[in-house]
Amino acid sequence: MAPVNGATIEPYLVDGNYVVASRNPRPSIQQLKLLAGYTYFFNPLRLLLALVRSKSAIPFAATETRPSEEIQRYSRWARLRRRIYLKTRSHLIDAGIQLLGMVGLFHTYRRTLSWAWRLIGAEIQRHTEVPASSLPMRSSAGGPASHALPGTPVSAQVQDVAQCGLRKTA
Repeated sequence: MAPVNGATIEPYLVDGNYVVASRNPRPSIQQLKLLAGYTYFFNPLRLLLALVRSKSAIPFAATETRPSEEIQRYSRWARLRRRIYLKTRSHLIDAGIQLLGMVGLFHTYRRTLSWAWRLIGAEIQRHTEVPASSLPMRSSAGGPASHALPGTPVSAQVQDVAQCGLRKTA
């Protein structure tokens, strides 16, 4: 791929978090919009909202999974504690996911803000065709893979087991 402002596009930059393929004249704005979308979903306000009023729609998250015979042996107080535990656990799933998302968002910001800065006013060389894969691909019949882009190398045919000198064992 062509360099952006002197920096080559490494394979890890093509993971969906970085704007690397765009016809937009200002790709840095697209990069910032992508980060704003992540921030809209994973933010402290939604974490607080998830703690107060969970919107978890996970079916049977608060249902009892232990056998009914075991539950009948519990005292009334133990059954009530177990029910409260299951409800609380299912309620806190949303908050936990928000918290994990915010941790991931911090790392995403840390990695992609420098890329957005590099895109601002950068000299961008645009390609007219899709780059070919550097990984060799072949079909199960041994020919070129039907889903491979033009220019993708074809891997060498795997040798027959008989030619390798391996024996079939029972």
